[in-house]
Amino acid sequence: MANVLFLDIGSRFTKYCLIQLLENFFKNPTINYKEEKNNNIQDNGNINSEKNSFYEILALGLADTEGINYQRVVDYSLYEEFITSLVNDIKKETNKNIDIILLSIGGPNLYSIVSNLKIEVNNQEITHSFLDDYLSKKTKIGKIHADTIVALPEDFENIISILPRLFIIDSVDKTYNPIGLTAKNSLEIELFISAIKSDHKKNITKPFEKLGFEVNDNINFNSKNSLFFIPNVLSYNKAISNSNNLRKIRDLPPLAIIDLGYSITEVVVILEGTPYVKVYIKRGLKNILKDISFALGTNLEEADNILLGIDISKIHKEDEYIEINPVFYNNSNVIQKEKVQIQSIIDTVIIPRLEEIIKLLKSALANSFSYSLVSNILLIGGGANIKGIDKLIYNTFEIRTNTFKVNKKYFDDYRLISLYGMIEIFVDKIYQDYKRSKYEISIVKSNKVKGIVEKISEFFKNFF
Repeated sequence: MANVLFLDIGSRFTKYCLIQLLENFFKNPTINYKEEKNNNIQDNGNINSEKNSFYEILALGLADTEGINYQRVVDYSLYEEFITSLVNDIKKETNKNIDIILLSIGGPNLYSIVSNLKIEVNNQEITHSFLDDYLSKKTKIGKIHADTIVALPEDFENIISILPRLFIIDSVDKTYNPIGLTAKNSLEIELFISAIKSDHKKNITKPFEKLGFEVNDNINFNSKNSLFFIPNVLSYNKAISNSNNLRKIRDLPPLAIIDLGYSITEVVVILEGTPYVKVYIKRGLKNILKDISFALGTNLEEADNILLGIDISKIHKEDEYIEINPVFYNNSNVIQKEKVQIQSIIDTVIIPRLEEIIKLLKSALANSFSYSLVSNILLIGGGANIKGIDKLIYNTFEIRTNTFKVNKKYFDDYRLISLYGMIEIFVDKIYQDYKRSKYEISIVKSNKVKGIVEKISEFFKNFF
């Protein structure tokens, strides 16, 4: 069966997971593939194997990214060497070949927008063929005609997903599955469209192409040496909607997901169970760590330990100190450690930078969505590890804020939310695809379009 590698390439860490789809599932598809786990794990915390009836995890971890800054390739030679080594190391350690690679795309490299198509009808029964015929005349999946659906920025011409969010019949009735209903006057289709930046697509995929992988627009169960993209907004949403506490995410009021990453902070608004708005700012943990490093004379590693070791929401006493090792004195026998007052670091270094990031994020969101409608904020990413950051965000947005982890063993890490969501997207797709006994679903086609709504809606309806 296929071996599938999932990669979430960040500016600091690359999160990776290699899974193997299991043949025994296809011999006995009545087994529930969702939650039959084998807790075979080594004492050091590394995964030996995790099994359910559908797939087995062969490798899972984080690697130090090279050649990437602000989620963009800035040093191609370093980036190529990093990707080549990572892929070869995973293959060597697992003794498995890699058939399919899925890459997460987000930040400045992903453009997402909601757009509506309205169809004037006359007592029209809504069928797959009717929707197919209409959309095939209006769209070219892979590149959307600007005069018929939406104008995309010139450098975002590669569409990687089109998600029908909902259907509105006669401007009144909302539904997520209109098939079989009759529209008297009109039918509106609300689409969530995601496109990848053209230059980034070329730069990010080049090392994989040299390894023999081909960028493909049609996810195929039997693909070999193929590479596909998944927008991180879909991964976030899938991971959260699969949470035991948020199963009926469609019924919830609007919520926002904040991913405080190393160089980029993103916020995604989830409305009626699907992504609606995505914004980002070029600020993140790196800015905070550099401030601490400059103020205390430490390296970034120690700055990270300092940041994650204190509670920024707590009022610390004057006699509460931490000991630091100034980088210039590491090899000195004269000065080995210095004491720094904890509250002073919080008030003069950490809080000012965090407040700047949160206010910039609030301003960016306000330009795209009325954040006063948001009922909850879920904080993910490396920044969610900062003790007390939820209170700081609440003070700025005045919206209930909580950190969020998926309730799954091995993925119980704020930094692995997107990776987990990617896996769930793919697994659900293959599972539903198998149930229909079809092994290819077209997500993107650049010329001939056939069965668009049926194929796209079938692909995405299990995402959320």
